[in-house]
Amino acid sequence: MKTIKLLVNETELDHLKWALSMDVELSDDQLKEKRTLLARLKRMEGHDSDEPIEQQSLALLELSARTTNALHHAKIETVGDLLKKKPFELLREPNFGRRSLDEVKVRLSDFGLTLAARENGQ
Repeated sequence: MKTIKLLVNETELDHLKWALSMDVELSDDQLKEKRTLLARLKRMEGHDSDEPIEQQSLALLELSARTTNALHHAKIETVGDLLKKKPFELLREPNFGRRSLDEVKVRLSDFGLTLAARENGQ
């Protein structure tokens, strides 16, 4: 397996694998967290490109069709293009609403990334 060029180190991957392997009874919140961790681990292990993540296609984020189409309409084609955008800029795009914004934030956070911040720190 190639090295993962993210803000994630091998220790964190090992910890995620260990946490997901635990066979105990879980609450609904814990099950939701376990599913989130499993999805994150799957994405991180599947990221084996030699290109920096910023140059990768938006397909890497596995966004919904509606969100992907809205981003393509806005001429946002790579993860790097997306990282340059501020939330309010994305919300101005047709067919890109609060749900799409929330989805983008979650998917980016899976890779330890965030959208650009406003000038006043928001």
